[in-house]
Amino acid sequence: MLLVAGGVLMSNFLCIFPVVLGYHGGGLASDRTQYVAELEIRFSLLFGLLYIAQYILQILSEKGRRNKSLYLTGTVCSLCVCAGSFLLLKDQPEEILSGFSIELIREISDGTVQEVFGLRREVLDALEAAEDGTDVYLQLPELPPTKVTYSQGITTEADCQTNKDVAALFHLNSVVVEYGGE
Repeated sequence: MLLVAGGVLMSNFLCIFPVVLGYHGGGLASDRTQYVAELEIRFSLLFGLLYIAQYILQILSEKGRRNKSLYLTGTVCSLCVCAGSFLLLKDQPEEILSGFSIELIREISDGTVQEVFGLRREVLDALEAAEDGTDVYLQLPELPPTKVTYSQGITTEADCQTNKDVAALFHLNSVVVEYGGE
């Protein structure tokens, strides 16, 4: 039990090291690496809380003390913890309204996700339609600003590793995608 609990706590530190120590590209500082770290921390803390709750329930059930007043006490304590959490964030409404799910709903409703998906689909269709061994240069409209969808990683540099990998995947000589072209 202590080994599992220790592993849950240690996974937070192991996951955050790449962000803290800078073992990522400049573009990843506030994107993928940080999001993965935050997701790992939230899930491991949730797992830790569930683990503790299960352990307490096991202790109480072994003693045979499960009754209505115990469940009522647990429910009231849980409600107090939830209410306390909201009270701590009441001065920071941007924290409540800036989560990934809220941003995703916002971007789906205003059409950003559909526009980004359409541009990505256009890139993939053009790459699939290209003849083997050719150079592909795509000039597309500007990508809309988004917080929930990542770029494909294809750049304007033909020598970039991602571009080389995409070219090899589609049996092409080189691939370049420029966003914001007319």
